[in-house]
Amino acid sequence: KLAAFSGILLLNSLLAFLLARYYSRPVHQLHLAAQALGRGEMERRVHIATGDELEALGGAFNEMADQLTQRQERELALARISQALVTELELERIARVVIEQSINTLGADAIGLWLAEPERQELTLLASHRLTEAAEAGVRHLSFDAPQLFARAAREERIQVIEDLLADGASPRSEQLSREGGFRGLVAVPLHSRERLVGVMAYFTRAPCHVSAGALEFHTLVGRLFAVAIEKARLFQEVRTALRLREEFMSAAAHELKTPVTTIQTWAELLLSLEALTARQQKGLTTIARSTRRITRLVEHLFAAMRMAPGTAALERQRFDLHGLLREQVEKLARTTENPLRLEVSGPLFIHAERQLVGEVVAHLVENALRYSPPGAPVEIRTWHTDGEAVVSVHDEGPGIPRERQSYVFEPFYEPLPPGSPGYTGVVELGLYLSRQIVEAHGGHIWLESAPDEGSTFCFSLPLNAAPAARDSHAHGQEGGSTSSH
Repeated sequence: KLAAFSGILLLNSLLAFLLARYYSRPVHQLHLAAQALGRGEMERRVHIATGDELEALGGAFNEMADQLTQRQERELALARISQALVTELELERIARVVIEQSINTLGADAIGLWLAEPERQELTLLASHRLTEAAEAGVRHLSFDAPQLFARAAREERIQVIEDLLADGASPRSEQLSREGGFRGLVAVPLHSRERLVGVMAYFTRAPCHVSAGALEFHTLVGRLFAVAIEKARLFQEVRTALRLREEFMSAAAHELKTPVTTIQTWAELLLSLEALTARQQKGLTTIARSTRRITRLVEHLFAAMRMAPGTAALERQRFDLHGLLREQVEKLARTTENPLRLEVSGPLFIHAERQLVGEVVAHLVENALRYSPPGAPVEIRTWHTDGEAVVSVHDEGPGIPRERQSYVFEPFYEPLPPGSPGYTGVVELGLYLSRQIVEAHGGHIWLESAPDEGSTFCFSLPLNAAPAARDSHAHGQEGGSTSSH
């Protein structure tokens, strides 16, 4: 009896152990899979076939993991789409990116992208992929009232879905499109930017497509990204068109002004050469000549501004010593002012640039310094080199520029001093603006150092151009001494 009782007890213990092991293994498997999922191992799944609640729990876990994986993939897809679109500005290029990302992310077999014109209630095909010519011809221009699903998406401004174009209830147009391209599924997504319809994207699949609520949300987010990129490109085109029109207007205005202003200036100077003039006539003609010279200078600035517009400058570079150019400009400007011009140089500074344009920068900065300098106050021009760059500074003893206005002094027609303040002379025309354009076109930098009642120092730097020492010393010897004062 004792042996039988012991055998039964041992058998029960073994059976209990086996049952515990059988039921604890799925729990342990779920535990390990949950830990792996928490570490980001999204491919981890469990396989439980117990036929009871544990198997149902395993199925729920796998479904949750699938949903998390889909969400992660969608987030990565949104990041890729954003990265692909953020640097694009051309509308055609953005359309190509939209098509590429739709194929990769949405699993589309064919794509159509339409731009919306809400004022005209019309859609215009911008780009497509794998649509036949016959299909494109029928949907190139669509009214919002058209029967196609894309027009309905624009009309109702919400996503439209046909899971199977061959199913009952599909429109005749849809059946025709299905026969021509062999498509079954169709989704049309309206593209909104700032609560405004900018277009419609439609994608086609050759197999019937089931679109869940999560997929609809994802399509909406993708559509918003596409819409923002399209709106950005359209605004960029509008700005570029406005700039082109502005440049055309400036060019036309400059050409129209040049001839009459030159005629007025010529006649004013001719009349001034006559001896039989009263003091009043002399004063009036002098004012006319001075004003026409100012207008002529402004016309020249307009031509220079158009030439230096971004993307249009074609520089005729040559290698020359910057010191020689500075001496020429100082000698020329010294004849037009009573203020001393002091030039401080030391050693040759060879650069590779368009000599005339760099000379204009120097002239603009010196003329600006003379404009704000008190009578008889000196203007100092210095040069030096640092970190492979030649640096030029022009310092005046004027009233200085308030800190809050310094960042705008290189803008056209800006007042560096508040009206009514000491030293106020009105707006600065285009000289400083052109100086910035010229310096930056040469790969250099221009800046301002100023404080109220301490004067202003305008500086610019240009890359140095190394050359054989013998050649440099010979050229420098021809230029003369290292320091001059006027």
